[in-house]
Amino acid sequence: MSGYFSAEGRICRKTYWLKYIIPVVTIYVILELMVQAFPIVGLVAFPLLYIEFIGSIKRFHDFDWNGWSSIWIFVPFVVLIIGFVSGTQGSNRFGEDPLKNIN
Repeated sequence: MSGYFSAEGRICRKTYWLKYIIPVVTIYVILELMVQAFPIVGLVAFPLLYIEFIGSIKRFHDFDWNGWSSIWIFVPFVVLIIGFVSGTQGSNRFGEDPLKNIN
């Protein structure tokens, strides 16, 4: 679980979708339904935003961009763009290619 809280390294598109986007969006939807009955539940959204931000930082690292570039996730459709466009092939300054061991 420590991978969710560390901004170091790179992640591929599949990891971004399966470990960051889909679970976080699912939990947000459930929280939205629950917050109508129990408003305090809305506080859980802040850690989820942090986890999504960490995933975006790692995804931008895959493009060889620094973590500050992840501020772009607040622009509509940027999450989709970084979720579908492949990153830098081979190693970059943020680590090894996350797809290197798949072959």
